[in-house]
Amino acid sequence: MGGFASLRAADPAFETGISLDLGWVGSRPIRLVVDAEYLKGHLSRLDSLGNRGRGPFYDMSLHVGVRYLPTLGHLVAPYLGAGVGVHALGSSTRVVEVDELYNRNIFGAHAMVGFYSFLTADGRNALNFELRGVSAGNVRRASLRLGLTRFFRDLAQPVAVPIDPP
Repeated sequence: MGGFASLRAADPAFETGISLDLGWVGSRPIRLVVDAEYLKGHLSRLDSLGNRGRGPFYDMSLHVGVRYLPTLGHLVAPYLGAGVGVHALGSSTRVVEVDELYNRNIFGAHAMVGFYSFLTADGRNALNFELRGVSAGNVRRASLRLGLTRFFRDLAQPVAVPIDPP
């Protein structure tokens, strides 16, 4: 999964990661998902004295969450999701007050909306498009993400393939 993120005190950043669908929880439309992400960007923020801190910024995070897929068994399956995670933040702006805000480990939350577009009739391979919002302390970002998803064994969702009339 990869994409671009917009942060309040930074230039647009590149985000990459992996998402693992662990299967259904409670009922088939509710899926347990684990995400690992890495975001790298360029921070530009003023401290309390007006000194501008500029430099590289990263956010490595691990999330656990749920996705709700209301239309299982279709070629396109929209979803909603939310979760929590831990973020390892780092920056090097050479302005102490700014770096203290962005050099820490912190808990955060995320929410997303997206859809799977299944590429194979067995429902194991899908293109994934997602809009995600993340809030972790001073880091608040919106991301546009695109990726491929592979559903393994019992994680696969059968896809209703339309039959052309003779």
